[in-house]
Amino acid sequence: MYGGVKGGAGQTDGAAHERGGEMAMNEDTSSGMHAWANTSDDEVGNLLEAWQSRYPRMGVLALVAEKERDAWVKLLQRMCNDSDIPLQGGVFPALIAQDRFLDRGCILLRFDVMPFARIYDPITLPAEGAVEELAHDVAQRLDRPRENALVLIFDAMVPTIATFLDGLYLRLADRVRYMGANAGSETFKEMPCLFDNERIAEDAVLAILM
Repeated sequence: MYGGVKGGAGQTDGAAHERGGEMAMNEDTSSGMHAWANTSDDEVGNLLEAWQSRYPRMGVLALVAEKERDAWVKLLQRMCNDSDIPLQGGVFPALIAQDRFLDRGCILLRFDVMPFARIYDPITLPAEGAVEELAHDVAQRLDRPRENALVLIFDAMVPTIATFLDGLYLRLADRVRYMGANAGSETFKEMPCLFDNERIAEDAVLAILM
């Protein structure tokens, strides 16, 4: 997941370079992936503007390092809302970019056309309502049965992920390809870790249909 996203996410070829020992934005804004080690209002704003001018139906998946969760989530929500750009994202203990670990910063992945994406919560037991809702939403939007990919990013502290997946497979079976990851804190403490344009949630799953 960290290396890139296929299915309309644009190019993901080494979108960052070293500057003064820190990860910095590549000036090539045609790349579909950019990484930062520090928050930068101007650089993020310039990148989003360049992306949107070329891909007006775009959206963003943001991977944020835990240590700078509050700063990055607020910055991305503000900037994406100002430009009417759909935003989904998760918070992780560390990120991988340019063959190195980052315990601070953010990686932005561009969807050239934003796919269906939504946060479902709460999903701990009983989870039948969330499972039913997600399965219904996905089934309504399948345009390439057995070729569409369903990406699921869970709050790692949800104790019933396996039960949730069992219920989802009972309803969707092999009509989608499943991919997934867990978000959250390296301390294994409960923490809101999935976000969109308006909120940041815990006890949740982010679903993206590609």
